[in-house]
Amino acid sequence: MAKVGSRFKKIFEEAQQHPAYRMEDLRLQFLEGISAIMESQGITQKELADRMGVSEAYISRVFNDNVEKNFTLNTLVELSKAVNAEIKIIVTPKKAKGSDLLYQDESKLDAVAEAVLDAISKDEVFKILRSTDV
Repeated sequence: MAKVGSRFKKIFEEAQQHPAYRMEDLRLQFLEGISAIMESQGITQKELADRMGVSEAYISRVFNDNVEKNFTLNTLVELSKAVNAEIKIIVTPKKAKGSDLLYQDESKLDAVAEAVLDAISKDEVFKILRSTDV
């Protein structure tokens, strides 16, 4: 069993280097902030949709779907505007090896891992699997 775990760990570490992982992490961080503001202001997804002039289904897709489908810079700006929030982007040097996990919370890692698996192609998964002698 430990051998399988170490194989998965290697695959997961390689997946973390994929741009889709980074994008999904940023999307989740942003949407967690928007959700917190919505909760503090008592804003529902329906009200958010009304403020943005879009359907409630669209808002649901933004919060629940893959980053590449519905989440653009325009979406980021429109969401923040709809909840009267400002966006700050901070770029910092990469941390030392071993500390590059963006989420230490296991439940958030699972969500990011699922999104990454949805985002990367089967060919990329097979390539990673082949390189790890699974």
